[in-house]
Amino acid sequence: MIAAALNWLRSGGTVMGVLAALALVLDGLIIERFWMVEARIRALRSGVDRPWGSGEREWVGFDTSHRLGMIRAGIVIAPLLGLLGTVNGIIETFQG
Repeated sequence: MIAAALNWLRSGGTVMGVLAALALVLDGLIIERFWMVEARIRALRSGVDRPWGSGEREWVGFDTSHRLGMIRAGIVIAPLLGLLGTVNGIIETFQG
């Protein structure tokens, strides 16, 4: 099964590898956001005043947009990489 996945990845060319790496990075960032929001909800339910940070700003101004810019950039870049891979595949097809 792993050999088939690697073969499929190699057949996609370099763009497929970049797209797979981007998908893994985005998965990690999204999971981290879920963990952070879950920790915030758990802290609110348990009644803890300030579970992290020493200042009021960290607690009151819980920044839900932290790293969302990187996630948004990845979402914008992924279809463009797919299009680049398609164009590369079409060029390779007609060249040889």
